[in-house]
Amino acid sequence: MDGLLNEDDPILPAMDDSLAGEQGLAANVSSSIMPIATNKDGGLKKISKAVTTGDFEDLMTFTEEKLKTIRDEIMAGHVEVNPYRKMDSSGENACMYCAYRGICRFDTRLPGNAYRMIEKLSDDDVLRKVREENESSDDDAPRKVREEIE
Repeated sequence: MDGLLNEDDPILPAMDDSLAGEQGLAANVSSSIMPIATNKDGGLKKISKAVTTGDFEDLMTFTEEKLKTIRDEIMAGHVEVNPYRKMDSSGENACMYCAYRGICRFDTRLPGNAYRMIEKLSDDDVLRKVREENESSDDDAPRKVREEIE
């Protein structure tokens, strides 16, 4: 998921003057500063990067819980080298951006060193997994969902 806006936010028109209509959002407009566009009725087009207030709250809850889990893992000494690699033609991986690449002991030529493969998920799939995680009371669930999403 890229950057998101709350589609229910009443201040969207104030964030970009080109979106301001008489009663909310103007019709048939694309923002040059935000990832949203409107249809002929002034509603958001499907290409807009916006979610409902409920979805936004679900994402925030998931993120807060994920941060707590990561914090707890670090505090418990779990700081394994575990980089990702995208499952697409780009071959992008975490090592490409890592400031510690020169001193890291990760090497795919060594036994036990392998990338975590990340599959591209649709926004709907991400939200579904986030909701499942938020509803789960299983203490291991944050780790399981994180592994699936990553």
